[in-house]
Formats: sequence, structure tokens, C-alpha cells
Amino acid sequence: MSRSIAVLVSATALVAAACSGTGPADEIAVLRVVTTSNIVADWARNVGGSRVEVFSLLPAQADPHSFRPGAQDVTRVADADLVLSVGLSLEAEWLSKLLDSASADSNRVVALGDSIDPIVVSGVEDPHFWLDPLRAKMAVLQIEDKLSELDPDGAAHYRNDAGAYIAALDEIQDWTLKQVATLPVERRLLATTHDSLRYFAETYGFTLVGATFGGSMAGQEPSAEEMARIVDTIIEAEVDTVFAENAVNDRLARTIAEETGAVIIPGVRTGSLAGPGSGAETYLSMLRSNVELIVRSLQ
Repeated sequence: MSRSIAVLVSATALVAAACSGTGPADEIAVLRVVTTSNIVADWARNVGGSRVEVFSLLPAQADPHSFRPGAQDVTRVADADLVLSVGLSLEAEWLSKLLDSASADSNRVVALGDSIDPIVVSGVEDPHFWLDPLRAKMAVLQIEDKLSELDPDGAAHYRNDAGAYIAALDEIQDWTLKQVATLPVERRLLATTHDSLRYFAETYGFTLVGATFGGSMAGQEPSAEEMARIVDTIIEAEVDTVFAENAVNDRLARTIAEETGAVIIPGVRTGSLAGPGSGAETYLSMLRSNVELIVRSLQ
């Protein structure tokens, strides 16, 4: 067959495929993935790429502790091929009811936190594991496995994309270690208005000060007695900087500032990604912005 005839045959085949609707684009089976967290949604998009359609129940800048799903969310969960949750009781108050209302197949629901070796404080598992990129890698691999199970034809695609994203997580981990190394050890004190930086502190050698009351992991505010203890601890440690998280009521921060004289630094993002133009639209950019803010403020 001459080259010109071969080209003509090839072109004819492509046109026929386009007309019949059996071309390469139609071979991509899209999975519908619903997540309880926009951070988890970002992971799923990076692993799934064009083979997945991801919807996060949690909108940008929302508090995962106080979020309440709506009627449309029931339909989204009912229609999902996969539901990814953080687990570790983070969504306990609303997720079980949502799954029941949607009659969701339990085999299609994955709690990522169940397999990441969570930190346990006073018998309570800390759900904020995403602030440790090393544990995030474990969650990403779980997502890859589940997507490959549901869509075997896309297994190579998921493996390649997960590998690339894990390399990016390793890069942000190395970068963070270098940034933190510029801080004197005695300055690595983290006082916050919500106890969600424990994984960050453990991974990068910080000491948590103040926000250690039990209810904080579930988003509850401290009692008057707990608040007094937090204030005393901050004063005793001579901490002059307190970080206020974006998704948490700033009343605690104002009270702590008034009682201790510490400077309040707003802008730490821990439970949710932010909107366009915020510099924290993705998981990786959120981590980077947090590290830059914390290191700069403690210099």
C-alpha cells in the first residue's frame, strides 16, 4: 500500500469513528466521585484526571465540623460511584444520616483516615491528618486503589497520575523542612485557636501551646475553665503569637489576645481550601501558604 493510500485509509477510519461515536474519547469511562472535603476532592482530581468527575460536598472556606448537607447532596451521593470521606469522626454528625438518606452502597464509601495511622489524644483520633503530606500520600494511594478497582481499564492512568502527585507531595515536604529549618528551635511554638495543627507540629518539630482541650477536634469551643487553662499556658510559655484559623470563629482569638497580649495572626487554613485568587485553591498551595505564614510570623 502506498503512503498516500495509507494516509487516506487512516483518515477515513478516523472520520467513521467520529461519526459512529466510538472514538478514543468515548472509551474513557467517567466515574462519579463525591467527597466530604474539598481537600480530598483535590486529591481525587489529581489521581483521576479526565476519568473522574469529582464533586465536593464541602464548599470553599467552609468549616468541615459545622457543615450541613442539603437535599441536592442526597441525590449526588445516591448517584455516586464512589464516596470519599475523611473519617476519624470528622463528619460523624452528618455523614451517616446523609448516607442513609441516599441508600448508599457501603462498598462504595471509603473513610481515608482509617488507614493513615492517626494520632490519638486522650483516646480520641485526630482527624486532621491532611496537614501531614506523608499521611496524605497514604490517602492518595487508597484513592488510586479504589478508582482502579472500580475502573480497571484506567488502572495505568490512575497509577501514573498518583505517582506524579506523590512526587509533588515529596517536593512540598522537602521544601517545608528547609523552611522550618530557618526557625530557631525555641521559636517553634504553635499556639492556635483550634487544635488542628497536631500533625503539622509532629511532622515538623513544633511544640503545641494552648489549644489542647478535648472538644476542639470536633470543632467545639472550650468551656470557661478550659479557656482559662489555655490562657495560663500561653502566658507561662511566653508565646507572643497566636494563629487564628480561617474557618473557625475568631471570638477565641480575640479573647486570647485580650487576656495574654499576644498578636493574633489570621489566615492559617486547616480544614478547607479557599476560592480563586486566594493562593490556597489547591492542597499543595494551601500547604505552601500555611508554611510561609507560620515561618514568617515566628522569625
